[in-house]
Amino acid sequence: MPSCPAIRTSSATESACILIAGTLVTPALAGHRGGHHGCPHVSSVAVRQAQRALKNRSADIVVDGVLGPRTHAALRQFQKENGLAPTGCLDNETIARFNL
Repeated sequence: MPSCPAIRTSSATESACILIAGTLVTPALAGHRGGHHGCPHVSSVAVRQAQRALKNRSADIVVDGVLGPRTHAALRQFQKENGLAPTGCLDNETIARFNL
């Protein structure tokens, strides 16, 4: 399994990777498909997996690996329904709730 670089925040050191479908993805290195809307950069692989999960839950979105306005809106709705902060960002807590 590949190793993940650590990032240092003001209060802790955290992993800079996310786990999706058993694969570690380093968002900054795996292909930029985000970073706007105040969200961190996320790989197109991660976005596609989240889009598939949202589409399976009846979201009206296209699975294209782009974190656009419709995907953000679908993420916000999913986050609200699952007791998460409705940021519209594809963060670790949201990914964990998808059970990918």
